Amino acid sequence: MDVLSRLISEARQVELRPIAQLRLAALQWEAGDADAALATLSAQPPAAFVTEFEELRGDIFRDQGDLAAAREAYEKALAAAPPEADTSLLVLKRNDLPAI
Repeated sequence: MDVLSRLISEARQVELRPIAQLRLAALQWEAGDADAALATLSAQPPAAFVTEFEELRGDIFRDQGDLAAAREAYEKALAAAPPEADTSLLVLKRNDLPAI
């Protein structure tokens, strides 16, 4: 995880930073530190990565039981997805949430 943290803060190729953020957040979440994962995802990503950031945020919120925040994140992810993207899994995740 240290390598990813260093890459986020020091990468000369700024295009690598959001990829490193996504991977670090996923590792943090899998290690049981959802708060650290959400903090890693808190920076505004480049437009090309909004869908991935919001989907992961939605997954983390759902895992924490915050279904309203999960739904909001999934909605943001869908809104940011390009028209040609396959969003079927994302739609399934959103639709699988119970009504609030």
